[in-house]
Amino acid sequence: MVLAGVQERLGPLQAWLFPQRVYLELQDQAITAMVLDGRRLTWLDQLTLPPGLCVGGRPLNGPALADRLGDWLVEQGYAGARIWAVLPGAASALRLLKGRAPASLMPKELETLRLPWPAETAVDLLHAPLPACPGSSVSVAVEAALLEDWIEVFADAGLELDALEAAPVCALRGVGLQSGWLLGLEPEQSWLLRLEQGAPTWQWRLPPPAEPGALQAELDHCLSYWHSAAPRLPSIAVVAAAALPASGLEALRGALEWMDPLAAGALENGLADPPALSLGLLWGLAGGGGGAAMSARLGPLDLLQERRRANDALEPGGLMLPAQGLLLRGAALGAGGFALMLLLLAVVSWRQQQVSAALAQLSGVKVQVQFLESRVGRVRRAKAQLQRSSEGLAQGLVGVSSGSALVTQLSAATPAGVQLREVRSQGTGLVLKGVAVDPQAFRRVNGLSLLLSQSPLFAADSVQVVKVQRDGAGEGPVEWELSARFASLTPAQQLAVLQALQADGLVKRLQRLQSKGVLP
Repeated sequence: MVLAGVQERLGPLQAWLFPQRVYLELQDQAITAMVLDGRRLTWLDQLTLPPGLCVGGRPLNGPALADRLGDWLVEQGYAGARIWAVLPGAASALRLLKGRAPASLMPKELETLRLPWPAETAVDLLHAPLPACPGSSVSVAVEAALLEDWIEVFADAGLELDALEAAPVCALRGVGLQSGWLLGLEPEQSWLLRLEQGAPTWQWRLPPPAEPGALQAELDHCLSYWHSAAPRLPSIAVVAAAALPASGLEALRGALEWMDPLAAGALENGLADPPALSLGLLWGLAGGGGGAAMSARLGPLDLLQERRRANDALEPGGLMLPAQGLLLRGAALGAGGFALMLLLLAVVSWRQQQVSAALAQLSGVKVQVQFLESRVGRVRRAKAQLQRSSEGLAQGLVGVSSGSALVTQLSAATPAGVQLREVRSQGTGLVLKGVAVDPQAFRRVNGLSLLLSQSPLFAADSVQVVKVQRDGAGEGPVEWELSARFASLTPAQQLAVLQALQADGLVKRLQRLQSKGVLP
């Protein structure tokens, strides 16, 4: 049940993806449909039409006919099919033109063709050259209004009409006869064609098969007339419409050569039972047993050709490829692409495994690198700490002023009349205390301050007079107190100052530190 439901749902999708070509034989009493898979008959059915729906090959109630036709093909699983159809013989007229066929004929020239319609009727005229008869061509005429009616019917039915041909043309293509007689039997009428070198040279309209006596009399009359005027042609080929009942053909089967593509082996029966319908017109519509040769002699005579060219539409294609073959080809291509993707995926997976194995081998190296990096970091930090300690020690060694150099500098800067009583280190500077005697004791203290500010050992703006006072009644010495901060000197400046003050010991110590790379 589930599988049947899935197949029912997939049917419209398959019909849309792979539209099949359906060949239709249009008659007033019935529409016969045929589907081929190459030369194998896969479907054959007939839709009976109520009286008055179609008369003389013309649809009188187009909407009703479209509904019946569309519903019938949808029920049979051929929705959206591509249609090739053959009109009844009464709907068209076949003429042989001597000389080159003109592109269009004027009304008076149309009268010379003796078409079976009033002179004011608009007709579509299609010409096809006859290679076997140079300078001659076959013309098929059909009412323009009838073509429009059928185009509208198929459009309303949701079907694509690819080609529409006349019954005599399909019969000629089906039998592939070079010379002789071709008798066409249809429900409403019959017709007889005389063929010479593959070209129809003469045509009669005869009574329908439903009147066998009248048909036989007219046929005998035509044959006797031609036998007296021309050599006797060898045979009479018969193509019957599928809409004809089998009972109406029994009286005519004896002396005639019936076109049966199944019996001739040109068509393979793929149905469960042998078909009971005549397939002559449908087989000729599909190409016929002499399709290649007949096409070379007669050529295509699609009644929609001129309208298609006027609308810049594409010509219908040839034989449609079987949907099953297309499906298998598409499945093969898809499977090939999928297999290629699987192969690429397998290659990528194999390569990924190789890379993962290589990474696993390198994981130990990564641990070793991290260990070495941490060790190098520790060594660098220890080195930096040691370097900072060494630089601090060196700075301490050279930063402590030598006693001899300081005493020499203070001795040189102390003016006469000034006595140093106390020199005390305080942080990064010195505190000096002493007395000054008159005359001009205060000026002597100021002079000491100025001289100390000019010394390279002290910062010039750091020398300050902290206290200056005189004890007693004004005749005693002046007590004073100064403070100064040592200057920050580079090693090169320190070396120059020490050499100027002749502090040989400190000069040697500084030079040794520079030679060891501790100081720049």
